[in-house]
Amino acid sequence: MSNALSGSEPEDDTGELPPLLAPGDILAGRYRIRSVAHETEGLAYRAEDLRRCAQCGSAGAAPEDRYCRVCGSALDPHPLCTLRLVTNASSGAKRAEGAETLDVQGLVFLMVPDGAHSKEEGPAAELRLMAGLATDAGRVRQTDEDSLLAMHLTAFHLGRAETSQGLFAIADGIGGLAYGATASRLALHHLAKDFGARVMFADPDQARPAPQRLLGALAEAIQQANTFLYEQQHQPGKLRMMGTTVTAAYVCGAFAAIANVGDSRTYRWRGGGLEQLTLDHSMVAGLVRAGLAQPEDVYTHPQKSLITRSLGDQPSVEVDTFLCDLAPGDRLVLCCDGVWEMVHDEELETILRDEPDPQRAANRIIARANENGGEDNLSVIVVALETLEETRP
Repeated sequence: MSNALSGSEPEDDTGELPPLLAPGDILAGRYRIRSVAHETEGLAYRAEDLRRCAQCGSAGAAPEDRYCRVCGSALDPHPLCTLRLVTNASSGAKRAEGAETLDVQGLVFLMVPDGAHSKEEGPAAELRLMAGLATDAGRVRQTDEDSLLAMHLTAFHLGRAETSQGLFAIADGIGGLAYGATASRLALHHLAKDFGARVMFADPDQARPAPQRLLGALAEAIQQANTFLYEQQHQPGKLRMMGTTVTAAYVCGAFAAIANVGDSRTYRWRGGGLEQLTLDHSMVAGLVRAGLAQPEDVYTHPQKSLITRSLGDQPSVEVDTFLCDLAPGDRLVLCCDGVWEMVHDEELETILRDEPDPQRAANRIIARANENGGEDNLSVIVVALETLEETRP
């Protein structure tokens, strides 16, 4: 901020006050100056409001935040406003509808938010979620032990759609255990119940936790599911062998909180390329990360199905979490190992590039997995992120 704010401004030869602030200066730790103009009533600064969300209007962001704490949207670009330096705050406020007063070192500014945004200065596009789900027992197994979860919410308030949010998950019941299918179903039931209460169905007047705290909430919900499964297995006189993997994604606006236990995966598809976001918890994947095996060994190794981490096996479980940004056109793909073993990354990329509709893409992925052998249960969720305009018919 300019040091001139510490004192009064001298007039120049024209009788006008010289600018106190220059483009790039930040006023009160919140407003970044973009330009300055001389108006009839004095100096006026065009500024970006660094604390306000362009999507929902919340002004609760901290300087280090990348995402809105209320709606989850990216905090860049920032909404614009006009700051007018005035000598009589009360009379100025009456003339400027919607203005707020700002007192900085004895100088009073009127802050008037933009009522409308041009395309160049407008808020970030409203993002909408679409999801496609598909599951199949495959061509070898008789029973489908996978479970899928899709909780997708879009609220409307005062005639305006708020940012969509969704919780998506796949649980792959461990084959060979008597209650694998039950384990996958119960795991997702407790995940939905716990995370839904903490985040998705929380008090609407309560600010949504920051993205990093959402990761903790997602991991804790999975921990609760693990505890339930473990206790079910160790009831006195009632031994029930059950276990499951899980991968989950909570999507809100321009980011996703990802978690996984086991070898079910979550990918992000962007611009034609596929990126695996999660890490497989399997013996072979550990060898690959240690440089003791080649990446392609995850498809062919005799012990490729030996996982090193699952829900229900121990009283507590380590949950991996990841935070990723999202943009219109991105896809998230959640799938069990039966899918990614049958449909390798290159084929997934091709299907996602050729088929923009998430449900048709999910159907094609399952069909291709069966064509390639269908050696295990097959489950996939494709989540598409589009702008509001793109989702309209």
